[in-house]
Amino acid sequence: MKTVTRLTFSELTVDLETDKQFRHNYGPTYDMTFPSELRDSVRKCLEIGVQWGPSLRLWERYFPEAQIVGIDINPQCKQFESPRSAVRIGSQSDVAFLQEVTQEFGPWDVVIDDGSHRFSDIVASFKVLWPHVLSGGWYVVEDLQVSGQAEFGGDPGLGENTSSGYLARLLNELMAGSPSEIVRSVVAAGIVCFQKK
Repeated sequence: MKTVTRLTFSELTVDLETDKQFRHNYGPTYDMTFPSELRDSVRKCLEIGVQWGPSLRLWERYFPEAQIVGIDINPQCKQFESPRSAVRIGSQSDVAFLQEVTQEFGPWDVVIDDGSHRFSDIVASFKVLWPHVLSGGWYVVEDLQVSGQAEFGGDPGLGENTSSGYLARLLNELMAGSPSEIVRSVVAAGIVCFQKK
């Protein structure tokens, strides 16, 4: 039997020059959340926030069997489409747009929110997309370290008016044994991953 050697998330981010590792150090979190055997089972991955496009290539290689869908408000991001990656233009806070994208491509095995980082957008996206994450699927929110900054619509505390505060409440429900659709969470600096029951 031939053993397939896989690049880790960190190795892929270096190869593809994304900021997900060198700036944020998300590699260990992603590799712990998505071990090699799980990566092959992902069929539909949505990333909120395409920006310059390298993360679409990252997800194509990290989830080798998945169709990747990226959304962004910048029409120029359409240029990053490929045979395995579709890009749709619209806002992550636009409920109708998110529903259209989900109707076209979903439901989702993985959703990654690397969009505006604004509290209101993170919460709006989560509320619309979480119901369309498959059982056993994951919802990831990156760059939570900015959630308390006023320019991202937050406040300095961990109150309900920050994405960190909102997600912390979900974690508290999980840990308190409240009925929850979240069965597992992975939390690290600036990133949280929720697995759906």
